[in-house]
Amino acid sequence: MRIGFSQLSEGKAFPIFAAAALALLIGLTTPTQARDSASTGEEAEATQAPLQIVVSLPKQQMKLYRGTELVKTTRVSSGRQGYSTPTGVFSILQKRRRHFSNLYNNAPMPYMQRLTWSGIALHEGMVPNYPASHGCIRIPHGHARELFGLTERGGHVVITRDDAQPSSIEHEALFQPYAPVETASLAPDRAGEAAYHHLATLEKEIGNWRSYTERAGDPVRILVTRRTGREKNMDVQRLLGEIGYDPGPVDGWIGKNTIAALKDFQEDYGLRPTGVIDAALIAELHDAAFAGKPEQGHIYVRQRFKEVFDAPISLDDPDQPLGTHMYLAMDFEDGDRDVGWTAITAQQAEGMTPETALDRIGVPDDVRQRIALMLTPGSSLIISDHGLGKETGKGTDFVVLTK
Repeated sequence: MRIGFSQLSEGKAFPIFAAAALALLIGLTTPTQARDSASTGEEAEATQAPLQIVVSLPKQQMKLYRGTELVKTTRVSSGRQGYSTPTGVFSILQKRRRHFSNLYNNAPMPYMQRLTWSGIALHEGMVPNYPASHGCIRIPHGHARELFGLTERGGHVVITRDDAQPSSIEHEALFQPYAPVETASLAPDRAGEAAYHHLATLEKEIGNWRSYTERAGDPVRILVTRRTGREKNMDVQRLLGEIGYDPGPVDGWIGKNTIAALKDFQEDYGLRPTGVIDAALIAELHDAAFAGKPEQGHIYVRQRFKEVFDAPISLDDPDQPLGTHMYLAMDFEDGDRDVGWTAITAQQAEGMTPETALDRIGVPDDVRQRIALMLTPGSSLIISDHGLGKETGKGTDFVVLTK
Protein backbone atom coordinates (compact mmCIF):
# COMPACT_ATOMS: atom_id res chain seq x y z
CA MET A 1 0.00 0.00 0.00
CA ARG A 2 1.37 3.41 -1.01
CA ILE A 3 0.64 6.46 1.14
CA GLY A 4 1.38 10.03 -0.03
CA PHE A 5 3.44 12.70 1.71
CA SER A 6 3.16 16.49 2.05
CA GLN A 7 6.34 18.47 2.60
CA LEU A 8 6.54 20.79 5.59
CA SER A 9 8.26 24.17 5.37
CA GLU A 10 11.06 22.88 7.62
CA GLY A 11 11.86 20.15 5.10
CA LYS A 12 10.29 17.46 7.31
CA ALA A 13 7.49 15.21 6.13
CA PHE A 14 4.39 13.67 7.60
CA PRO A 15 1.72 11.41 6.10
CA ILE A 16 -1.28 13.39 4.91
CA PHE A 17 -3.24 10.18 4.42
CA ALA A 18 -2.30 8.63 7.77
CA ALA A 19 -5.73 9.30 9.21
CA ALA A 20 -7.40 7.59 6.27
CA ALA A 21 -5.01 4.65 6.52
CA LEU A 22 -5.65 4.38 10.23
CA ALA A 23 -9.38 4.42 9.58
CA LEU A 24 -8.89 1.61 7.09
CA LEU A 25 -6.95 -0.33 9.68
CA ILE A 26 -9.67 0.17 12.28
CA GLY A 27 -12.37 -0.70 9.76
CA LEU A 28 -10.95 -4.13 8.90
CA THR A 29 -12.51 -7.00 10.81
CA THR A 30 -11.33 -10.49 11.57
CA PRO A 31 -13.41 -13.51 10.55
CA THR A 32 -14.48 -13.98 14.15
CA GLN A 33 -15.56 -10.35 14.47
CA ALA A 34 -17.51 -10.60 11.23
CA ARG A 35 -19.36 -13.66 12.49
CA ASP A 36 -20.05 -12.00 15.83
CA SER A 37 -21.43 -8.86 14.18
CA ALA A 38 -23.85 -10.97 12.16
CA SER A 39 -25.02 -13.03 15.12
CA THR A 40 -28.40 -12.61 16.81
CA GLY A 41 -26.87 -12.34 20.24
CA GLU A 42 -26.82 -16.05 20.94
CA GLU A 43 -23.73 -17.34 22.67
CA ALA A 44 -21.30 -18.85 20.15
CA GLU A 45 -20.73 -22.55 20.63
CA ALA A 46 -17.58 -23.18 22.64
CA THR A 47 -14.70 -24.51 20.61
CA GLN A 48 -12.99 -27.73 21.56
CA ALA A 49 -9.34 -28.66 21.79
CA PRO A 50 -8.00 -30.54 18.75
CA LEU A 51 -8.03 -34.32 18.71
CA GLN A 52 -4.99 -36.52 18.33
CA ILE A 53 -4.61 -40.29 18.19
CA VAL A 54 -1.77 -42.15 19.92
CA VAL A 55 -1.07 -45.78 19.04
CA SER A 56 1.22 -47.92 21.21
CA LEU A 57 2.54 -50.89 19.23
CA PRO A 58 3.91 -52.82 22.26
CA LYS A 59 0.54 -52.49 24.04
CA GLN A 60 -1.54 -52.97 20.86
CA GLN A 61 -3.62 -50.06 22.10
CA MET A 62 -5.01 -46.82 20.71
CA LYS A 63 -5.85 -43.76 22.77
CA LEU A 64 -7.81 -40.74 21.57
CA TYR A 65 -7.00 -37.42 23.25
CA ARG A 66 -8.71 -34.06 23.08
CA GLY A 67 -5.94 -31.76 24.17
CA THR A 68 -4.51 -33.59 27.18
CA GLU A 69 -7.80 -35.24 28.11
CA LEU A 70 -8.13 -38.95 27.39
CA VAL A 71 -11.39 -39.47 25.48
CA LYS A 72 -11.29 -43.11 24.47
CA THR A 73 -9.13 -46.24 24.62
CA THR A 74 -9.42 -49.32 22.43
CA ARG A 75 -7.50 -52.44 21.46
CA VAL A 76 -5.91 -52.54 18.01
CA SER A 77 -3.99 -54.98 15.86
CA SER A 78 -0.95 -53.71 13.98
CA GLY A 79 1.31 -55.30 11.35
CA ARG A 80 2.50 -58.84 11.85
CA GLN A 81 6.06 -60.05 11.28
CA GLY A 82 7.20 -59.12 7.80
CA TYR A 83 4.56 -56.36 7.56
CA SER A 84 5.53 -54.18 10.51
CA THR A 85 3.61 -50.96 11.04
CA PRO A 86 5.86 -47.89 10.69
CA THR A 87 6.26 -45.58 13.68
CA GLY A 88 6.29 -41.80 13.60
CA VAL A 89 4.01 -38.80 13.22
CA PHE A 90 1.25 -39.00 10.61
CA SER A 91 -1.92 -37.15 9.69
CA ILE A 92 -5.18 -38.38 8.21
CA LEU A 93 -4.91 -37.91 4.45
CA GLN A 94 -8.17 -39.48 3.30
CA LYS A 95 -11.38 -40.89 4.82
CA ARG A 96 -13.72 -43.46 3.27
CA ARG A 97 -16.55 -45.34 4.93
CA ARG A 98 -16.32 -48.12 2.33
CA HIS A 99 -12.90 -48.95 0.96
CA PHE A 100 -11.22 -52.00 -0.53
CA SER A 101 -7.51 -52.73 -0.58
CA ASN A 102 -5.78 -52.42 -3.93
CA LEU A 103 -2.81 -54.31 -2.53
CA TYR A 104 -4.35 -57.36 -0.84
CA ASN A 105 -7.01 -59.06 -2.96
CA ASN A 106 -9.57 -56.29 -2.71
CA ALA A 107 -9.91 -56.92 1.03
CA PRO A 108 -12.60 -54.75 2.70
CA MET A 109 -11.32 -51.86 4.83
CA PRO A 110 -14.44 -50.20 6.34
CA TYR A 111 -14.09 -46.78 7.98
CA MET A 112 -10.69 -46.34 6.37
CA GLN A 113 -8.55 -43.38 7.42
CA ARG A 114 -5.38 -43.20 5.30
CA LEU A 115 -2.05 -42.28 6.92
CA THR A 116 0.30 -42.76 3.94
CA TRP A 117 -0.23 -42.98 0.20
CA SER A 118 1.87 -46.16 0.22
CA GLY A 119 -0.85 -48.11 1.98
CA ILE A 120 -0.88 -47.57 5.78
CA ALA A 121 -4.29 -46.74 7.28
CA LEU A 122 -6.57 -47.03 10.27
CA HIS A 123 -9.63 -49.19 9.53
CA GLU A 124 -12.12 -51.64 10.95
CA GLY A 125 -10.96 -55.25 11.09
CA MET A 126 -10.39 -58.37 13.14
CA VAL A 127 -8.52 -57.51 16.34
CA PRO A 128 -6.90 -60.47 18.09
CA ASN A 129 -4.63 -59.80 21.04
CA TYR A 130 -1.52 -59.68 18.84
CA PRO A 131 -0.24 -58.02 15.62
CA ALA A 132 -2.01 -59.60 12.64
CA SER A 133 -2.40 -57.04 9.83
CA HIS A 134 -0.43 -56.28 6.66
CA GLY A 135 0.81 -53.04 8.27
CA CYS A 136 -2.41 -51.14 8.89
CA ILE A 137 -3.91 -50.44 12.30
CA ARG A 138 -7.05 -52.56 12.72
CA ILE A 139 -9.76 -51.23 15.04
CA PRO A 140 -12.82 -53.12 16.40
CA HIS A 141 -16.11 -52.49 14.58
CA GLY A 142 -17.94 -50.12 16.92
CA HIS A 143 -14.79 -48.19 17.80
CA ALA A 144 -13.77 -47.77 14.16
CA ARG A 145 -17.14 -46.31 13.27
CA GLU A 146 -17.16 -43.98 16.27
CA LEU A 147 -13.61 -42.81 15.63
CA PHE A 148 -14.43 -42.17 11.96
CA GLY A 149 -17.22 -39.84 13.04
CA LEU A 150 -14.96 -37.84 15.35
CA THR A 151 -11.87 -37.24 13.24
CA GLU A 152 -11.15 -34.91 10.32
CA ARG A 153 -8.64 -34.91 7.49
CA GLY A 154 -5.36 -33.52 8.77
CA GLY A 155 -5.82 -34.82 12.29
CA HIS A 156 -2.59 -36.15 13.80
CA VAL A 157 -1.80 -39.79 14.55
CA VAL A 158 1.33 -40.71 16.55
CA ILE A 159 2.47 -44.33 16.32
CA THR A 160 5.20 -45.20 18.78
CA ARG A 161 7.07 -47.95 20.59
CA ASP A 162 7.44 -45.72 23.62
CA ASP A 163 4.91 -44.89 26.33
CA ALA A 164 3.67 -41.52 25.04
CA GLN A 165 0.90 -39.17 26.00
CA PRO A 166 0.35 -35.43 25.43
CA SER A 167 0.98 -32.92 28.18
CA SER A 168 0.68 -29.14 28.43
CA ILE A 169 3.82 -27.14 27.70
CA GLU A 170 4.96 -23.52 27.86
CA HIS A 171 8.09 -22.36 26.08
CA GLU A 172 9.18 -19.08 24.51
CA ALA A 173 10.16 -20.88 21.28
CA LEU A 174 6.60 -22.03 20.63
CA PHE A 175 4.80 -19.91 18.04
CA GLN A 176 2.11 -17.47 19.08
CA PRO A 177 -0.50 -15.94 16.77
CA TYR A 178 -0.32 -12.45 15.40
CA ALA A 179 -2.43 -10.01 17.39
CA PRO A 180 -3.06 -6.47 16.10
CA VAL A 181 -1.32 -3.65 17.95
CA GLU A 182 -3.37 -0.97 19.62
CA THR A 183 -4.37 1.47 16.89
CA ALA A 184 -3.81 4.46 19.18
CA SER A 185 -0.11 3.62 19.31
CA LEU A 186 0.07 4.00 15.53
CA ALA A 187 -1.11 7.64 15.41
CA PRO A 188 1.64 9.54 13.58
CA ASP A 189 3.67 12.28 15.20
CA ARG A 190 3.28 15.32 12.92
CA ALA A 191 6.69 16.77 13.64
CA GLY A 192 10.21 15.64 12.96
CA GLU A 193 11.64 12.36 11.76
CA ALA A 194 9.18 10.41 13.92
CA ALA A 195 6.59 10.87 11.16
CA TYR A 196 8.51 8.54 8.88
CA HIS A 197 8.79 5.92 11.59
CA HIS A 198 5.08 6.05 12.41
CA LEU A 199 4.10 5.83 8.77
CA ALA A 200 6.34 2.85 8.16
CA THR A 201 4.92 1.15 11.23
CA LEU A 202 1.40 1.93 10.07
CA GLU A 203 1.99 0.56 6.58
CA LYS A 204 3.55 -2.61 7.97
CA GLU A 205 0.71 -3.08 10.42
CA ILE A 206 -1.90 -2.68 7.69
CA GLY A 207 -0.09 -5.28 5.61
CA ASN A 208 0.07 -7.64 8.59
CA TRP A 209 -3.61 -7.07 9.32
CA ARG A 210 -4.60 -7.87 5.74
CA SER A 211 -2.58 -11.10 5.79
CA TYR A 212 -4.12 -11.97 9.14
CA THR A 213 -7.74 -11.42 8.08
CA GLU A 214 -7.23 -13.21 4.76
CA ARG A 215 -5.34 -16.20 6.15
CA ALA A 216 -6.56 -19.73 5.46
CA GLY A 217 -8.50 -21.40 8.22
CA ASP A 218 -6.58 -24.65 7.85
CA PRO A 219 -3.96 -25.53 10.48
CA VAL A 220 -0.31 -24.82 9.69
CA ARG A 221 2.12 -27.75 9.73
CA ILE A 222 5.72 -26.99 10.71
CA LEU A 223 8.76 -29.27 10.69
CA VAL A 224 12.15 -28.42 12.20
CA THR A 225 15.09 -30.68 11.45
CA ARG A 226 18.75 -30.65 10.49
CA ARG A 227 19.69 -29.13 7.17
CA THR A 228 19.94 -31.73 4.44
CA GLY A 229 22.38 -31.88 1.55
CA ARG A 230 19.81 -30.27 -0.76
CA GLU A 231 19.44 -27.17 1.42
CA LYS A 232 23.20 -26.84 1.82
CA ASN A 233 23.67 -27.15 -1.95
CA MET A 234 21.07 -24.45 -2.52
CA ASP A 235 22.94 -22.20 -0.09
CA VAL A 236 26.14 -22.75 -2.08
CA GLN A 237 24.39 -21.88 -5.35
CA ARG A 238 22.76 -18.79 -3.86
CA LEU A 239 26.04 -17.51 -2.38
CA LEU A 240 27.94 -18.15 -5.61
CA GLY A 241 25.41 -16.02 -7.45
CA GLU A 242 25.59 -13.25 -4.87
CA ILE A 243 29.35 -12.84 -5.31
CA GLY A 244 29.34 -12.87 -9.10
CA TYR A 245 29.55 -16.52 -10.17
CA ASP A 246 26.82 -18.17 -12.23
CA PRO A 247 25.82 -21.56 -10.74
CA GLY A 248 22.66 -21.95 -12.84
CA PRO A 249 19.28 -22.49 -11.13
CA VAL A 250 19.23 -22.48 -7.31
CA ASP A 251 17.68 -25.92 -7.06
CA GLY A 252 20.10 -28.00 -5.00
CA TRP A 253 21.18 -30.00 -8.05
CA ILE A 254 24.93 -29.83 -8.57
CA GLY A 255 25.18 -29.89 -12.35
CA LYS A 256 27.88 -28.72 -14.75
CA ASN A 257 27.08 -25.00 -14.31
CA THR A 258 27.41 -25.21 -10.53
CA ILE A 259 30.60 -27.26 -10.74
CA ALA A 260 32.13 -24.75 -13.16
CA ALA A 261 31.18 -21.85 -10.86
CA LEU A 262 32.67 -23.71 -7.89
CA LYS A 263 35.96 -24.26 -9.69
CA ASP A 264 36.14 -20.60 -10.73
CA PHE A 265 35.51 -19.54 -7.13
CA GLN A 266 38.13 -21.96 -5.79
CA GLU A 267 40.75 -20.73 -8.27
CA ASP A 268 40.04 -17.07 -7.49
CA TYR A 269 40.35 -17.69 -3.75
CA GLY A 270 43.52 -19.79 -3.91
CA LEU A 271 41.82 -23.15 -3.33
CA ARG A 272 42.31 -26.36 -5.24
CA PRO A 273 39.67 -26.31 -8.03
CA THR A 274 37.90 -29.60 -7.30
CA GLY A 275 34.30 -28.47 -7.77
CA VAL A 276 33.46 -30.51 -4.67
CA ILE A 277 31.31 -29.14 -1.83
CA ASP A 278 32.62 -29.77 1.67
CA ALA A 279 32.53 -28.01 5.04
CA ALA A 280 35.67 -25.97 4.28
CA LEU A 281 34.26 -24.72 0.97
CA ILE A 282 30.95 -23.77 2.57
CA ALA A 283 32.76 -21.81 5.28
CA GLU A 284 34.92 -20.05 2.67
CA LEU A 285 31.85 -19.11 0.62
CA HIS A 286 30.08 -17.67 3.66
CA ASP A 287 33.15 -15.59 4.48
CA ALA A 288 33.43 -14.34 0.89
CA ALA A 289 29.75 -13.35 0.83
CA PHE A 290 29.83 -11.89 4.39
CA ALA A 291 26.99 -14.30 5.12
CA GLY A 292 27.95 -15.16 8.68
CA LYS A 293 28.10 -18.66 10.12
CA PRO A 294 26.24 -21.37 8.14
CA GLU A 295 22.96 -22.37 9.80
CA GLN A 296 22.58 -26.00 10.82
CA GLY A 297 18.80 -26.27 11.09
CA HIS A 298 15.92 -25.87 8.67
CA ILE A 299 12.22 -25.11 9.04
CA TYR A 300 9.54 -26.26 6.59
CA VAL A 301 5.95 -25.03 6.53
CA ARG A 302 2.99 -26.73 4.86
CA GLN A 303 -0.73 -25.96 4.77
CA ARG A 304 -3.64 -27.64 3.01
CA PHE A 305 -1.32 -30.57 2.23
CA LYS A 306 0.98 -28.32 0.17
CA GLU A 307 4.36 -26.64 0.62
CA VAL A 308 4.21 -22.99 1.71
CA PHE A 309 7.82 -22.01 2.41
CA ASP A 310 11.03 -23.13 4.08
CA ALA A 311 14.03 -21.33 5.57
CA PRO A 312 17.31 -21.94 7.43
CA ILE A 313 17.29 -21.61 11.22
CA SER A 314 19.87 -22.03 13.94
CA LEU A 315 20.24 -25.38 15.68
CA ASP A 316 22.52 -25.82 18.68
CA ASP A 317 24.65 -28.98 18.94
CA PRO A 318 23.57 -30.21 15.49
CA ASP A 319 25.49 -33.49 15.86
CA GLN A 320 23.51 -34.47 18.95
CA PRO A 321 20.17 -36.31 18.58
CA LEU A 322 16.90 -34.42 19.04
CA GLY A 323 14.40 -37.27 19.21
CA THR A 324 11.00 -36.65 17.62
CA HIS A 325 8.51 -34.39 19.40
CA MET A 326 5.17 -33.02 18.24
CA TYR A 327 3.58 -29.84 19.62
CA LEU A 328 -0.08 -29.00 19.03
CA ALA A 329 -1.63 -25.54 19.36
CA MET A 330 -4.83 -25.48 21.37
CA ASP A 331 -7.93 -23.43 20.59
CA PHE A 332 -7.74 -19.67 20.58
CA GLU A 333 -9.73 -16.73 19.26
CA ASP A 334 -8.73 -13.90 16.97
CA GLY A 335 -6.77 -11.31 18.93
CA ASP A 336 -5.31 -13.77 21.47
CA ARG A 337 -1.62 -13.27 22.09
CA ASP A 338 -0.89 -16.25 24.33
CA VAL A 339 -1.85 -19.71 23.08
CA GLY A 340 -1.56 -22.98 24.96
CA TRP A 341 0.30 -25.91 23.42
CA THR A 342 0.57 -29.62 24.17
CA ALA A 343 3.63 -31.80 23.53
CA ILE A 344 4.15 -35.49 22.93
CA THR A 345 7.36 -37.43 22.30
CA ALA A 346 7.07 -39.87 19.41
CA GLN A 347 10.66 -41.09 19.65
CA GLN A 348 12.95 -40.59 22.61
CA ALA A 349 16.58 -39.50 22.53
CA GLU A 350 18.88 -39.64 25.53
CA GLY A 351 18.61 -36.52 27.65
CA MET A 352 16.05 -34.89 25.36
CA THR A 353 12.56 -33.74 26.30
CA PRO A 354 10.08 -31.57 24.39
CA GLU A 355 11.42 -28.60 26.38
CA THR A 356 15.13 -29.26 25.76
CA ALA A 357 14.46 -29.82 22.04
CA LEU A 358 12.86 -26.37 21.86
CA ASP A 359 15.85 -24.91 23.73
CA ARG A 360 18.10 -25.83 20.80
CA ILE A 361 16.28 -24.07 17.96
CA GLY A 362 16.42 -20.40 16.97
CA VAL A 363 13.87 -19.10 14.46
CA PRO A 364 14.54 -15.74 12.76
CA ASP A 365 12.08 -12.97 13.59
CA ASP A 366 10.80 -12.64 10.02
CA VAL A 367 10.04 -16.36 9.81
CA ARG A 368 8.38 -16.30 13.23
CA GLN A 369 6.20 -13.33 12.16
CA ARG A 370 5.17 -15.06 8.95
CA ILE A 371 4.07 -18.14 10.88
CA ALA A 372 2.29 -15.96 13.46
CA LEU A 373 0.17 -14.47 10.67
CA MET A 374 -0.83 -17.96 9.49
CA LEU A 375 -1.32 -19.70 12.84
CA THR A 376 -4.75 -21.22 13.56
CA PRO A 377 -6.03 -23.62 16.25
CA GLY A 378 -4.79 -27.16 15.70
CA SER A 379 -1.57 -26.02 14.04
CA SER A 380 1.41 -28.22 14.83
CA LEU A 381 5.19 -28.21 15.11
CA ILE A 382 7.37 -31.30 14.78
CA ILE A 383 11.03 -31.29 15.85
CA SER A 384 12.81 -34.39 14.63
CA ASP A 385 16.12 -35.98 13.68
CA HIS A 386 14.26 -37.38 10.69
CA GLY A 387 13.84 -34.86 7.88
CA LEU A 388 11.68 -34.89 4.79
CA GLY A 389 11.11 -38.56 4.12
CA LYS A 390 9.75 -40.35 1.07
CA GLU A 391 6.17 -40.30 2.41
CA THR A 392 6.02 -36.48 2.56
CA GLY A 393 4.95 -35.10 -0.77
CA LYS A 394 1.96 -34.20 -2.88
CA GLY A 395 -1.25 -34.37 -0.87
CA THR A 396 0.34 -34.86 2.55
CA ASP A 397 1.26 -33.03 5.70
CA PHE A 398 4.66 -33.91 7.13
CA VAL A 399 4.92 -37.69 7.45
CA VAL A 400 7.84 -38.22 9.83
CA LEU A 401 8.90 -41.85 9.98
CA THR A 402 10.93 -42.82 13.06
CA LYS A 403 11.42 -46.40 11.91
